[in-house]
Amino acid sequence: MEINQEFQLAEQFIEETNTSLFLTGKAGTGKTTFLKNIVQKTRKNTMVVAPTGVAAIHAGGATIHSTFGLPLIAFIPVNDPVDHNLAHNPSSLGRHLRYRKDKRKLFQELELLIIDEISMVRADLLDAVDYALKYVRHNSQPFGGVQVLAIGDLFQLSPVIRDDVWYTLRPYYRNAYFFESRSWKDLGAMTIELQKVYRQKNDRFLEILNRIRIGSMTHEDIKHLNQRQMKSEKESELKDVIVLTTHNHTARQINRDRMRQLPGKSYRFRAEVEGTFSESAYPVSEELNLKEGAQVMFIRNDVESGRYFNGKIGKIASINRKEIIVTTDEGNQIEVEKITWENKRYKLGPDNEIVQENIGSFKQYPLRLAWAITIHKSQGLTFDKLVLDLAHSFAPGQVYVALSRCRSLEGVYFRTPLQMDAIRVDQTVIDFFQRQQTPERLQGALDQARRKYLGVRLKKIFHFWKIRDSLNAWLRSAAEKDLNVVNRPSPAIMNGHLKECEQISEKFFRELDYLLSRYFYHSEVDPLKKRLHEAIEYFASRLHKELIIPITEYYKEIEYITGSKKHQRETFGLIDELWDFLEQLTHADFKNERLYKGKSFERPEKWVNKEKEKKKKLRSHEITFELYEKGMGIEEIAALRQVTKNTIFNHLVKLYEEDKIPVTDIMEQERLAEILKHFPKVSRETPLNEIRTQLPFQVTFNEIRAVKSYYLKENISS
Repeated sequence: MEINQEFQLAEQFIEETNTSLFLTGKAGTGKTTFLKNIVQKTRKNTMVVAPTGVAAIHAGGATIHSTFGLPLIAFIPVNDPVDHNLAHNPSSLGRHLRYRKDKRKLFQELELLIIDEISMVRADLLDAVDYALKYVRHNSQPFGGVQVLAIGDLFQLSPVIRDDVWYTLRPYYRNAYFFESRSWKDLGAMTIELQKVYRQKNDRFLEILNRIRIGSMTHEDIKHLNQRQMKSEKESELKDVIVLTTHNHTARQINRDRMRQLPGKSYRFRAEVEGTFSESAYPVSEELNLKEGAQVMFIRNDVESGRYFNGKIGKIASINRKEIIVTTDEGNQIEVEKITWENKRYKLGPDNEIVQENIGSFKQYPLRLAWAITIHKSQGLTFDKLVLDLAHSFAPGQVYVALSRCRSLEGVYFRTPLQMDAIRVDQTVIDFFQRQQTPERLQGALDQARRKYLGVRLKKIFHFWKIRDSLNAWLRSAAEKDLNVVNRPSPAIMNGHLKECEQISEKFFRELDYLLSRYFYHSEVDPLKKRLHEAIEYFASRLHKELIIPITEYYKEIEYITGSKKHQRETFGLIDELWDFLEQLTHADFKNERLYKGKSFERPEKWVNKEKEKKKKLRSHEITFELYEKGMGIEEIAALRQVTKNTIFNHLVKLYEEDKIPVTDIMEQERLAEILKHFPKVSRETPLNEIRTQLPFQVTFNEIRAVKSYYLKENISS
């Protein structure tokens, strides 16, 4: 597909600025192509979400609700009293959003949020996403400062809202469209409309489609379209042309009737579902009922060999339990294989990049019965021939979507004459588009947005709030443990250091704005780079001295304390996170040139790679062995690990049994020999107290334990 002017302009806004966009366009203008292109090319940390499971699977992302952990009820954007069985307000939603540490970090690193099928997203849902991002990023800007790319066509699909839900939301929104949300109004997003239509080539058909789309069709248009009404003598000839209808039950009935008319055996194929994959996201039926002669449609592209595409029609030529052969209109025979769809979620990779991981799969033949489908399910598909059943059109945009699925008017057949009142357009949508920017204004806004984005990128280097949550959570954990250590962290001091860094950075941002203006208008780059270097050096030194070093010293004290493994892991994780932040700070660049050129802060090998170097889990006696090898005695180890000396002695006995230390490390040779002279025959089950009563002189339980271990080991080995 050729790259047009609007396509390029939208790409520049996404890649070179942090300005949010609404990318729209008529059917067939390449909105999906743009989405896939941006996801593939962008260097920004990106997430793709959609309002429904099916839309999310098609977009290669996740649903809005699952990504942000939002409850499936309404959201009102102010803290008015509300029945929490029906809706949340900011206060109650905030209590609901208890994100795990890794999820918080994920949202903090997010730079670009792509929302596909935005026309189906309700205003209150968008406001809930906005609140969630502000909440987790500690940022009062719209969507917590994240750039938003919303993609969709308001003239095709509209949000679905029940009457009882609208009763709750009506005091806060004029209507349910996303652009009526408070967050979108605050966002200052630009609208870019893709103009070039790739699906249809006939100018007359395109003109009629456009007038239907915006509600300005004429009686002449209706008259021209109705020339395509299906004649009775044509019915048998067109009996296998796919029917687009307004209601699910009509499509199901047509498919059911046509299947019953076919002779032969029916075969059922059940999908293989693994992991997490919601039924609402199933791309095809979990159970397919097919037989020879059935008309089917492929519902996915064959990316490997290109034998079929999403929307390709064919007939089943042969079928058994292990094989399905489909013949296309061109006479090609395709052996259909099962396809796997993956359900994915987002997580942070080792370099703080946002990546996807597979959490579930759905494996099934990529087919559905295709004598009829609903207009809604035809979204995004292209056909050469269509029979349209529009007598019961009920929603804005339905007629436009149905007509725009076909490549040409010559391929369209109406079951019943099209009536003017069947064509519905929401005036709210038309009013919204009339308020949008002109192409000239967009070009001027791009230059201004580029300058603004450079400032945002440079300020992001000093976003200390990204480590605030982790530090506070760790300080609470340390206070609860109340371990007997010398280097006890002081919440007041450490929070004070971080807060002071945040306050100083805010003052520095004002100076940075001034230096940026001199750079933009006078090309003075050296003062800007010099000041950035100084700021990085100052903050990096403080971070290293006031947080990393003290917490590392604390970790050295608690590393071997018994009963504090969870806190050890939390402390290890925080140090790792602080080093990550320090390295991002000192490796920041301007125009691909590293800003900081001062002394390097050497990250100890222990903290190099949290995935690879994370401290392996050791059993308690193995930890004792590590310390013992360092030359520490029983009393020192017991004090360090805050356990009794008897516990450490038991560890040493265990280590002797595992051949890691000699018996003489736990007992003098002479004393061992003396006790062995009088040692009774014992088994592993013989209690120490019973052995002690049989010895003629005083012996400690530790000595008995050591000699018993030696006795059994020698007897077994002999």
